[in-house]
Amino acid sequence: MIVLSSEQLWPNIQGLVHWVSETKLSELFIYQSNDVERSQAPAMRLHRFIKAQFPSVRTTVSLPGGIGPGPVLRQLNKWINALPDHQFIINVTGGTKTMAFGAMLLVSNSRCQLVYREIDGSWVRFNTDPDGIIETTPVQINRNITDDVPVSALIKAQMPHDDSVLADSKSPTEIDLVKLVQRGIETDWDYVRMFDLLENRSKQVGFLFEDFVSGTLLALGIKNHETNYELRARRSTPIQETDMVCNVNGSILILDCKLRGAEEEGTKVEAIGSQIRQAAEVRRSLGGLSARIALIRPNQFLPDAMLDMANAMKVDVIDQRDNWTWFKKLADFVGVTTLPEPVRQAQQLLDGALADGKKFAIGHYRASSPRHIQELDNQFDGAFINFDNAPSQYLGIYRPTICFYCSASRLNAHCCGRLAVDIKETARYLKKRFDGIAEVGTPTAGLWDGSWQIPLQLSENRTPTSKSMVKLCREICRESNTSTSGIS
Repeated sequence: MIVLSSEQLWPNIQGLVHWVSETKLSELFIYQSNDVERSQAPAMRLHRFIKAQFPSVRTTVSLPGGIGPGPVLRQLNKWINALPDHQFIINVTGGTKTMAFGAMLLVSNSRCQLVYREIDGSWVRFNTDPDGIIETTPVQINRNITDDVPVSALIKAQMPHDDSVLADSKSPTEIDLVKLVQRGIETDWDYVRMFDLLENRSKQVGFLFEDFVSGTLLALGIKNHETNYELRARRSTPIQETDMVCNVNGSILILDCKLRGAEEEGTKVEAIGSQIRQAAEVRRSLGGLSARIALIRPNQFLPDAMLDMANAMKVDVIDQRDNWTWFKKLADFVGVTTLPEPVRQAQQLLDGALADGKKFAIGHYRASSPRHIQELDNQFDGAFINFDNAPSQYLGIYRPTICFYCSASRLNAHCCGRLAVDIKETARYLKKRFDGIAEVGTPTAGLWDGSWQIPLQLSENRTPTSKSMVKLCREICRESNTSTSGIS
């Protein structure tokens, strides 16, 4: 077999695994160009991968050569002529277009089969008809042919690094998924309390959540995955850290799992836009063009603009709006169409919790203020007042008819439209209730389609968090959210 070395090694690896299993493949020849980074370095990584995973296949790497058709054709002919009793499979997917053109000149050689992997993952073989016209015929290669190759070996082959870079990761550990989901519902998804019956578990919430995700992947049948994947140079800090990597159905799947809330973005950690851009780069460097990556953020509602950005950069997002269908969403991402029994039971538990009026699933956002959302909910009879400058986290869960929050010391009313409320009537109602207290501004579009935001400019010497203001807001919330006919 002959391959052309380039940055994208996945087609060469997939083709190699297939033909090793289908034929008595004994030799692999790698043509590398003069480009050190984009051809020679990948050729060395591919060589090390084959030596480790397929030691019976003897590998030969060419001296650095030109990218034109001539140098490529001369080298390939030299290899072919040196083994006159061999048939050759030539994978023309890699390399530059001119390198591939040089290899294509062998299409009429009866001892050569030229193959190519399309961008959609399908394969074709090139043939010539009696008139010398080149045609293609499909080649059946199962996408899951590489699923038994350790994911760490695939990433080390794909990701650019030198011999001084070390890889480290953790193997996944099975969990009792149904029991943990039951505990999650009982504890409002306090991961420390969920895992407190299990020994040898970290007490750091982030790592416990990763264990939960990893255990769910195992329950979905995704056995070939690793957690806390890390690349580091010797005597150096990590140069690449990834929460989870999987080898599934011909692709590397990467999961970035975080429980943090929106108030940490841009302060304790980078803003979500930067995280999306970094995720897109990680997807390409770790897994190649066919890889996928998902940002799992059960405690955040990503704004529509960020979701559009993620979609454009081929980054999947599973955020707070997906929490009640979380197991189905994760199964969709990894390509599992029918939920295995423990995962199906776990999803049924979520369905039942939602029907019983539970507020949380998978994540439980807690404000930085001591007034947690659950305490506010219990105190205000189904309404709440948010003075923590992070309204989207709360409004996405409750969607009350009306609530209040502070932003830049200004009181705002937010109408989420759970009832069929006329926004003009709502504004008039607020003007009546805040008469002499605040000037009611013009309604503008709120955080979601169909929602509205109304600014309230308080009169001089009044503050939004005063006892009298909180009392008034409570009354309005209670009246509007317990009404069956809207605000009047």
